[in-house]
Amino acid sequence: KKVAVAKFTRTMSTMMSSGVPILEGLAIVSKTAGNVIIEKALMETRRSIAEGKTIAEPLAETDIFPADDRCRRGDGSPGYDAGQDRRFL
Repeated sequence: KKVAVAKFTRTMSTMMSSGVPILEGLAIVSKTAGNVIIEKALMETRRSIAEGKTIAEPLAETDIFPADDRCRRGDGSPGYDAGQDRRFL
């Protein structure tokens, strides 16, 4: 579980800092997760975000990814630097 979370965090951080839209990034990361359960959780997260939820809500609902206050603070912040995600590992 920790390895999957670390891989997700690093990959999403790289994509976001490169300008990849979050919905596209989640689709890519889910396909490269190497785990069907994680892939389903990320695609469900993607669907929820497309419906207007923040990223923290659906990630927390998966019980796979720890969406704590650090994640919630980054939601919707225009100045958020995805490179800061290294502190979550």
